[in-house]
Amino acid sequence: MTTDTIRTNKIKGIDIWDSKDFCGYNTSDNYGDHNNCVTLALAACIDADYDEAFALSKLYFNREHSVGTRPRNLRLGMERLRDLSININNHKVTEIELRNAWSGIRANNTKVYTWIQNHCDKRGKYMIVVRGHAFAVVDGIIIDACLGRWGRNGTLLNCTIQGIFKIEKI
Repeated sequence: MTTDTIRTNKIKGIDIWDSKDFCGYNTSDNYGDHNNCVTLALAACIDADYDEAFALSKLYFNREHSVGTRPRNLRLGMERLRDLSININNHKVTEIELRNAWSGIRANNTKVYTWIQNHCDKRGKYMIVVRGHAFAVVDGIIIDACLGRWGRNGTLLNCTIQGIFKIEKI
């Protein structure tokens, strides 16, 4: 898919691409699936299409169709992938940085915008978790299904990060 066919947005100098266009959701067998931000973020991080990421989300995160992934299942699934060095589409989880009550570690209140500007490896792939939502950052570009949630002023850019999962190609 070329970037010409992907819906994009730019807020505060950060590019945001629509993950539904990015991973082929609109042509997927699971088209119409809801509450799928984790599946879409996973697809962007591991270079998979939506159906493959859907199957992996179901396997590792106990995801149910149109129900979504519960935060605890996401955290446990990512830790299992990291600890067992499980290969997912020739990618592995190499680092987890958890924050806030979601992880049980004292918060440092890192905001999405601050992390992308100051700490994000512009050549890396990350799954970012904020309260009630997950999205991918691939090479410094946000890949997310909810372009409207970012708002004109970058509403989600001001959210506190609860978890960062670095995903690297093997």
